[in-house]
Amino acid sequence: MEYNTQNPKIKIREYGRNLQKLIDHAATIEDDEVRQQVAEGLVNLMNQLSPQSRTLDDQKAKLWHHLNIISEEKMKVETPEGVEFVPLDTEITQVEYPYNKIKFKHYGKNVETMIEAAKQMVDREKQEAFAVIIGSYMKMVNKSWNAEHVSSEVIIEDLKTLSGGILELPADANLDSLSKFTKKKRRSPNSTYKSKGSYSNNGSNNRRNNKYNGSYNKNKNNNNNKNRRRPNRS
Repeated sequence: MEYNTQNPKIKIREYGRNLQKLIDHAATIEDDEVRQQVAEGLVNLMNQLSPQSRTLDDQKAKLWHHLNIISEEKMKVETPEGVEFVPLDTEITQVEYPYNKIKFKHYGKNVETMIEAAKQMVDREKQEAFAVIIGSYMKMVNKSWNAEHVSSEVIIEDLKTLSGGILELPADANLDSLSKFTKKKRRSPNSTYKSKGSYSNNGSNNRRNNKYNGSYNKNKNNNNNKNRRRPNRS
């Protein structure tokens, strides 16, 4: 039995492994005329496997280029007029992964970015106001990670550490502005349920009352009709 892990890697997944095997076999054909006919048939087959790209103007050039990629430039064929194979770039450029060391991970990278921006401010009043906003944001973020109450003294000390002692807030600084704002915006999860329940209960009560009232009115009308039809024996 043949396993995919034992087979070579698929060059272009949208065409599948079977087409790649056909192209590899076509590259080994020695007769130039037969190899050319097989290559043209494979290009037509590739066009059927990617119908979403049939309306593109450069579809023909794209398919021949994919044929060259899958065959690893081993397919010696004549391309149509205006189509030229582009040499494959065998050099792989490795993308460097950004390694940003965060001192306090529960605050995140954005806090350090805001602190660096605040450190560059020349106006002292604006810097202090911005530092208070950063401290309020740090306290709000810390509450989302820590269920226990976090004191403002801890936030002020962490802000001082992250800024290298440049951003120092007074001990009585109010850092609960953002937390209070989020509490006002937060909606109780049971409010919608209660409103729906009260609405449904009111609806059921109304239907029940209408049912009883209808039966009472019906019985009353029947009694009146009986009294009308009863003859007077006086």
